[in-house]
Amino acid sequence: MTRLICITVAALAVSGCAGKYHLKDQSRTAMFVVAGESDSTSTMSRNTFAWAFEDESCKLNKNGTRLGGDIHNSATSQSKPIVIPAEAEFVFTAVYIESRFGQTRECALTGKFTPLQSHRYKAKVVSSDSVNQCSLGIYDITNGQDEQVDFSMPPRACMFMSPSTQNGRPLWTDYKVTVTTVPSK
Repeated sequence: MTRLICITVAALAVSGCAGKYHLKDQSRTAMFVVAGESDSTSTMSRNTFAWAFEDESCKLNKNGTRLGGDIHNSATSQSKPIVIPAEAEFVFTAVYIESRFGQTRECALTGKFTPLQSHRYKAKVVSSDSVNQCSLGIYDITNGQDEQVDFSMPPRACMFMSPSTQNGRPLWTDYKVTVTTVPSK
């Protein structure tokens, strides 16, 4: 249990250490949220986060990196909206992390698209088969419906701890858990 708490704290620390994204030039903007969906059961926590990058080489964004996220333990999640630049390529990584006893399972997906001015977008990470599969979709939600947007994904995901992670490939981390019984007196 202690390791699980440490893992969750570490994930929060990484997201907290990254500078919060704040677009300085707001002459042409769009809105962005990250959403997560999972069919997993027996989880202790489920977290969805997103980070911004300058380009597909994973250079940290000059406006900050942390776009936002949601800490929860339900099948779906969504972050609060954040202002992003419009009419220019926007590169981000959306991450879904779930904690189980002695294990974390994660999907990290980097995508690139060009938002239109005054539109609202949702990047949706879907993990299925208990995080054996991960997918990313980007949707224009301006008119209240999810309309698929064209986007691309580079071969490698932009991540702070492991920039060489294959884009869209699930990552599982197992932790050794030792249970010691205390003899009764």
